[in-house]
Amino acid sequence: MFAPSRENAHAGYCRFVESTPDATFDESQLSASGVIGSQQFMASIPLPSAGRKAKGSLADLAAEACAKFGIPESLMFSAARAPQIIKVRAWFAQQAIDRGIANLSAIARFLGRDRATLRHAMRQYAQPT
Repeated sequence: MFAPSRENAHAGYCRFVESTPDATFDESQLSASGVIGSQQFMASIPLPSAGRKAKGSLADLAAEACAKFGIPESLMFSAARAPQIIKVRAWFAQQAIDRGIANLSAIARFLGRDRATLRHAMRQYAQPT
């Protein structure tokens, strides 16, 4: 956007950055979300985790899921594909996301499952709201 050639664009970008007033970074401007800006700017942008604090850990939630559905934790982490186990994993994943504990990638790693498989299970066993 600064010039047609990469070399001239890079030079133009460097000039632009150097000419910006107050180009120094002040750590006090850094919000808890990791976004830098004035209060007015912060209020104008949507933050995905704003107002949502994680409640618990994946390990705690796994214990809760197993107690709720009456299965041993070893089954939740096993290769079992029984519908009841899939339902427990789907509930676990949905709760972890809803509670802000983890995203689907982290949940899949924790369970040793594939993200797409978990997403499918979550759709299949979606709880009516």
